[in-house]
Amino acid sequence: MGRTSDAKERLLRTGGELIHQRGYSAVSISDACAEAGVKKGSFYHFFPSKVDFMASVIADYSARTATAYDEVAHGDAPPLDRLAYYLDGIKTYHIELQGLYGKVVGCPIGNLALEMSTLEAELRTSVRDELSANRASFEMCVREAIDRGDIPAMDPGAAARAIQAQIQGMVMQAKVEDNPDALDGLRASVFQLLGVVG
Repeated sequence: MGRTSDAKERLLRTGGELIHQRGYSAVSISDACAEAGVKKGSFYHFFPSKVDFMASVIADYSARTATAYDEVAHGDAPPLDRLAYYLDGIKTYHIELQGLYGKVVGCPIGNLALEMSTLEAELRTSVRDELSANRASFEMCVREAIDRGDIPAMDPGAAARAIQAQIQGMVMQAKVEDNPDALDGLRASVFQLLGVVG
């Protein structure tokens, strides 16, 4: 009975990991259930459809990464130090995932964004909202850096969008090359966008 009680959590985590590796379109409900060791009937008890499941996977991922983005936006360290710490951690994260899955799997939200044309409207909205929330953290960090005089005056929203695009683009390169070393210049590239050497 104890195993049944964590079925939803196992579906979210292991099914989410499977989608992270293969993509949303390539993973069926049966695949997610098999990976989590959960019967299909239990799946439909928790999630009326695959779309509802995926929306919950995105929400779960968002909750697990919220602390990192909150630190970028509101941490105690100077804003550029917070941003540098976050950027440097991206390579570490992808090295860990490569060790776990045997390949570089990219950003789960970025991967879904690349599948956007095949996603249902509800999922497109979830992906957009998640990217927007993450971008807001970068914007707050940039705004603080401008106010402190750490970087030149610029449009914080446009800068945050450029930061996010740089991150997603380099993560995609690392995935294509199956090599986390493609992320080595990430911090320098982002800081260059901000008019800083670092």
